Amino acid sequence: MPGIAAINKKRAEPVGAGRPTGSAVTRVYNGHATLKTAAPSERDSHCKKQDDKPNLVILKIRSKRENSLCALVDLGASNNFVRQQSLPKLNFEDVDTPRSVLEVRLATGATVRTEKRVVRVSFSYKHRVFVENLIVLDLDD
Repeated sequence: MPGIAAINKKRAEPVGAGRPTGSAVTRVYNGHATLKTAAPSERDSHCKKQDDKPNLVILKIRSKRENSLCALVDLGASNNFVRQQSLPKLNFEDVDTPRSVLEVRLATGATVRTEKRVVRVSFSYKHRVFVENLIVLDLDD
């Protein structure tokens, strides 16, 4: 899935209560629901809650730079991630980070080892702008 980012914001109430779709996406704005990619059209974006995984929300985002991006919002994640292959599609800047090796276990059970790289990405939804630090993963190696 191109453009996947896991977001780790905790909410007081359950996310997805009432099964948010379409205009009901306002329920997940604290989860930094939409990636800002050259002023995306919010009317073309939509959200789908995963019925079998209550902490996951998948967003399809329309963009002026790309046809669409997909974002995975995981409210229970310990870190935030973005695919290296998605960086050209995003409005980001590198964050100065001490050199270290990062080991991440993916949902598939596979372990990815990579040099830690952090980028600051701008997010927006419903005219709210957010900034989040994401760890870059090269998932296609």
